Amino acid sequence: MKRIAFSLLLVFNISLAFATGSEWYDHTTYPSVGAAGSSSAMRAELDLIEAGFDKLPTLSGNGSKITAINSGGTAMEAITTTGTGSGVRATSPTLVTPTIGVATATSVNKVAITAPATSATLTLANGSTLVTSGANSLTLTTTGAPNVTLPTTGTLSTLTSGTAVTPSGTSVDFTGLPSGVNRITVIFSGVSTNGSSRMMIQIGDSGGVEATSYTSVSVGSLSPDTVTGSSFTTGFGLNPENASSAISGAMVLMRITSNAWIASGTFSNSLSSSIVTCGGDKSLSGTLDRVRITTVNGTDTYDGGTVNIFYE
Repeated sequence: MKRIAFSLLLVFNISLAFATGSEWYDHTTYPSVGAAGSSSAMRAELDLIEAGFDKLPTLSGNGSKITAINSGGTAMEAITTTGTGSGVRATSPTLVTPTIGVATATSVNKVAITAPATSATLTLANGSTLVTSGANSLTLTTTGAPNVTLPTTGTLSTLTSGTAVTPSGTSVDFTGLPSGVNRITVIFSGVSTNGSSRMMIQIGDSGGVEATSYTSVSVGSLSPDTVTGSSFTTGFGLNPENASSAISGAMVLMRITSNAWIASGTFSNSLSSSIVTCGGDKSLSGTLDRVRITTVNGTDTYDGGTVNIFYE
């Protein structure tokens, strides 16, 4: 009987040692084949086998848990899981509706995430959607804690500045305006010419600046008691004007439909300390892409001040 028991133990020792490794169980000794053994040696080996099984978590009470080597590297332990499905590995796991607490990420769904220095909060109201279009960057900078209420319809646009210049020659052109422009503000600051021809603003499209079919009226004064008015068909004109005037102010051009534009402006005349007002309309043959500042006769030259445009 002892020989049968030790033979079985010998087979079990060899198979368990190879199957699980010496960290689980490593026999101390065993009799050679056909040799007699002792019960004490058998009990000693069984104690070692039991000690190896003690390194495994119990089955009772550990249902649906997974096992892992403990932090000390001395045994296996049962770990409580949350959720259902397959186990998760480090590279490219697929998670379905996970609940994530405090996490660190550099990219989610190909969207790069830059971690703030300390903390930040992004809150979306229930049922809301945040959508951007176009391959451009959006930067919002605040210096306080403002609340911004957006309209329910329409499109927000940015105000873009042209390049301010000191006018010279017979005209100044601002070109390359984008096709989606709906509003242009032309700014004058102390602008003067060498003659008495009225200053004028013209608009154009890819075919060039258009100098016909304007409906424009301007009213101004050369003295506090003298008010004069003029109409213009070659551009949006400013009245009155002479070589000693320095004009400051702004004209706003607004697209009303398609390629139809209206103009409205208010300027000051340094010569008479008076106001110049003007307005009009013009329909272009194509999409507006340029603005010209010139004079009615086209030969007087600009000799001072600053001009610029803003568009949106």
